[in-house]
Amino acid sequence: PDTILLLDGWKGVEKTLATKRVNVLKINADELRWLTGETELDAAAKTAMHQYMAPGAILAVTRGASSALLYSNTKTDASIQVTEFEITAVKALNPIGAGDTCSSVLLYALCAGNSAGDAFAFALAAASASCLNIRGAHFKAADAVNLYQSVKRL
Repeated sequence: PDTILLLDGWKGVEKTLATKRVNVLKINADELRWLTGETELDAAAKTAMHQYMAPGAILAVTRGASSALLYSNTKTDASIQVTEFEITAVKALNPIGAGDTCSSVLLYALCAGNSAGDAFAFALAAASASCLNIRGAHFKAADAVNLYQSVKRL
């Protein structure tokens, strides 16, 4: 699309999501459960995809230092695909801002024309790299590139 609307939030966003104009919902697992009222993560993701996301949209779910999940559907098929990403563990100095780093790098990578999977993998690597810096949400590009090489899709 010419415009990509990324939403990184869960409180008070129901009206925005109900428009089905959000292309990317980036949210952590707990926030997704709270948003949908579902206790099981996969059920929460599927509820969010069906209730809020238009065909072709993606749902990027982070789980802290654990693996992350990318849910997507195509514009012609209502079925939902899920890809799990394993993130290399880092010795975190400061995790504050890692989620915001993930969102901003995800949007940047999508706008640059990367596939959703590649964009999310790089966003996760940048988020992990930001944890290596004592200043929140700052990272070295070289660290992000090195971590990107080790992100695994399961």
